[in-house]
Amino acid sequence: MTRNVSYKFPGVSEMETFPGVSETETFPKRGNASYISLFPCYLDFGGRIPTEISHLSNLVSLDLSVSLEISPWPEIPFLRIEREVFQGLVQNLTKLIELLLNVVDMSAIVPSSLKNISSSLTSLSLVHCKGTSQIIRHLDLSDNNITGEFQDLFVNLMQLSLLSFANNQLTGPIPSHASGLSNLVTISLYNNSLNGTIPSWLFTLPLLKYLNLAYNQLTGHIDQFQSKSLEFIHLGNNRLNGFIPSSIFEQVNLIVLSLSSNNFNGIVELHLFSKLKNIMELDLSHNSLLVNTASKTNSSFSKLHYLHLSACNISEFPDILRSLDILEELDLSKNKIQRQIPNWMLEIGKDSLYWLNLSLNSLNDTIELPWRNLRYLDLHSNMLRGSLPIPQPSMRLISLSNNNLTGKIPDLICNMSFIQIIDVSNNSLSGIIPECMGNSSSLHVLDLRKNRFNGSIPGTFARGNNYRTLNFNNNELERSIPQSLINCSALEVLDLGNNQLNDMFPYWLGNLPKLQVLVLRSNKLYGSNWGCSKTKNCFPKLKIFDLSNNKLSGFLPAR
Repeated sequence: MTRNVSYKFPGVSEMETFPGVSETETFPKRGNASYISLFPCYLDFGGRIPTEISHLSNLVSLDLSVSLEISPWPEIPFLRIEREVFQGLVQNLTKLIELLLNVVDMSAIVPSSLKNISSSLTSLSLVHCKGTSQIIRHLDLSDNNITGEFQDLFVNLMQLSLLSFANNQLTGPIPSHASGLSNLVTISLYNNSLNGTIPSWLFTLPLLKYLNLAYNQLTGHIDQFQSKSLEFIHLGNNRLNGFIPSSIFEQVNLIVLSLSSNNFNGIVELHLFSKLKNIMELDLSHNSLLVNTASKTNSSFSKLHYLHLSACNISEFPDILRSLDILEELDLSKNKIQRQIPNWMLEIGKDSLYWLNLSLNSLNDTIELPWRNLRYLDLHSNMLRGSLPIPQPSMRLISLSNNNLTGKIPDLICNMSFIQIIDVSNNSLSGIIPECMGNSSSLHVLDLRKNRFNGSIPGTFARGNNYRTLNFNNNELERSIPQSLINCSALEVLDLGNNQLNDMFPYWLGNLPKLQVLVLRSNKLYGSNWGCSKTKNCFPKLKIFDLSNNKLSGFLPAR
């Protein structure tokens, strides 16, 4: 059966007529069309959506729905979309914002193809679609810049096992009522702007294993979980409060638990987590918790790889650490740990520990680094004394600022081919700065301010280096500013203030394309050559320029 179909495109004054449209005839190729609705054309297409519709690359809105008022009639068939048509649609319609497929036969669609829908899509409607109870077991629309209120997008599908809208721009609350979701295994809604409380139905899902609601604005408390099926819980970076529910300790299959950066309160007995025999990652950081670290007999954490207890009101090293031979990350920063690092601490994770943060405590010991694969070390803001530790060659970050360290920078620092950040500022270190630090190809940040370094600034800065910050402020450095600094093409911050540098003003620094902060105050700089001319723009990105307390002369160029 064929018939003439009239349709008015937006922006076209007259009504356009497509005579005799049928399944075997070519669909009109309107490459500039921005909106198409095929109802009431479904009969003329013989029940199938034509392939040519996927050629309309400028479409922003596509409605393939059948009217909900007509679809219940038994003589009216579903409009069918074939697999190759749908695949062409999601590949070519890259500007699509709205897609309506209500009452469409989608039984031929491969579920994975839904993942490739246009990243500009903000509205998807699949109401009463034939075959969705079978094909949409996994609804994954993460990383698509979807906006709007989440409850407007929510679907009730009996067979749905995965629901993911992670990393979008969704707002509003999670719906307080939902039905037909008892088969959900995975809920991933992290990194949106969802607010309100976590609805009670979510805690009753019998098969739920993976729950990730992190990085939202959720409030209220956590209900007791009704099942023991959970393996992954991440609720970090929200505004949740109240006590940690006791049902957490009954999740015997739990592998990852992260509740960091919320407002949870109360006393937490750390040994209770030993009931979770499979726990690999535990993060309780940055709440209002008081974590009791006293050990109990038979408290074993044999599989724990990652332990984060920052800002948990801890006053001593937890006894549970004694048995953690495979620990990889340990964060006990911003606590109340005093005195020395116990000897047994130096034995844990000797071959596995690569990330250690004990900053913002009151440790007053000398430092040893027995961990062979340590990459990230943060001990800033303690009362540590003695000399700098011998670094491991594989280290990427060393932060030892705001301590009482003395002595020189060890020569072995030249063997660190992967190091990116060194911050030893605000100590009492002395001696010369090793020349090898100038020709490092890996360092991004070198912060030596507020020490007693003397001699010259290294003159070995080579081309292709990656320095972004060099801070030598408040030392006893002398002589000239090395012209090899011009090779630091990525440099954004250069602070040489409060030294004894005796040189002409380094006008050539104006050629550094990314330099934003230049501090040369309180030295012995002189001269009047600023290096600027009517045709040359010096220091194109500069935001902070401090030359005070020097011996400079002449006129500061307007440019």
